[in-house]
Amino acid sequence: MFRPSDPRLKGSPDKKQIARRDDSSLSLCKAVEDQMGLRIRRLPSTSDLARKLEKLFGKDNTELMTGTQADETGFKNRNLSEYRYLVMATHGILDSRVSEIMEPALILSQVGGAGNDGFLTMNEVMDLKLGADIAALTACETGRGEHLSGEGVMGLGRAFQYAGAKSVLVSLWSVSEESSVKLTEKFFFHIKDGKNKAAALRLARQEIRKRGYDHPFFWAPFVLHGEWQ
Repeated sequence: MFRPSDPRLKGSPDKKQIARRDDSSLSLCKAVEDQMGLRIRRLPSTSDLARKLEKLFGKDNTELMTGTQADETGFKNRNLSEYRYLVMATHGILDSRVSEIMEPALILSQVGGAGNDGFLTMNEVMDLKLGADIAALTACETGRGEHLSGEGVMGLGRAFQYAGAKSVLVSLWSVSEESSVKLTEKFFFHIKDGKNKAAALRLARQEIRKRGYDHPFFWAPFVLHGEWQ
C-alpha cells in the first residue's frame, strides 16, 4: 500500500494518513523514486501468492499481512519466533543509494503506526528474534549486498540469518513479479510435500521453466543461503 490513489483505500480513514506521507518532501518513497529511478508500484500477484500459501498450509496455520495490514508496526509487534516460514513479498532496496536510508531495506505499507517509516532496514532485521526454518525474500536483489572483509556479503539475506532464520531464499538480480510468485509457490508446495530445501528449489525451477519461463532470467536468480536440507 504505497499511494493515496490506491483504490483499496477508498472511503478509508487511512487515506488521509498515507496522503500526508506521500505529500511530504521527506517521504522515503519519493526519495527512493527520485534517487534510484524506481517506481514503487503495487504488486498484485503477491496477494495471490499469500492466498495460495494459505490454501496450501491451511487457514488455521497461516497469517496473512496484505494491503494496509502489511505495515512495519504490525510486523514487529508479532512474536516472530513462533513462525516456521516467513514470506516477504514486496519491493526492496539493495544498497545505500538512497541518502535517507543508506542501507538495504524492504518496503512495507506506508500506512502504519506512528514512529515507523514503512521501511524494514537491514539493521532493524538484525534486531528481530526469528525462529523461522525458511525466510523467503522475493524482492529484487535481496541476495546481494556489501562485501565486508572477514564477514562476506552483508545484505538482507544475511540479516535474516543473523536474526535467527535457518535458511533464506533470496534473489541475485532484478526479478519478474509473475515468475517469482510462481517459483515461490512451487518451492513451498514441495517443502510441504516433504522435500528438502535444495530439492524443493530445484523442482520449483524445473516447473516454472515448463510453464514458459525457460530463460535463466526468470528461474536462476533465486538461491538458498544457510541450511539446504
